[in-house]
Amino acid sequence: MTLLACATLSLAACKNSETAKGDANVAKGDVEHAVGSAVGSDSLKAAGSADKTKGKVQQGVGNVEHAVNP
Repeated sequence: MTLLACATLSLAACKNSETAKGDANVAKGDVEHAVGSAVGSDSLKAAGSADKTKGKVQQGVGNVEHAVNP
């Protein structure tokens, strides 16, 4: 898919599987961190931060893959 096509379609249509996995891990991390904060669990907050970081890395990999193979 070309960059122009991506600009005219929804963002979800232009995502590859790695980017989608990253989005899911960022969302999972946000929830874990929020629950950890709410219940006072440092380990759950840390797990949430780790998942969020993992997701951001996956998003970056997905973006690079998309740039190389549009």
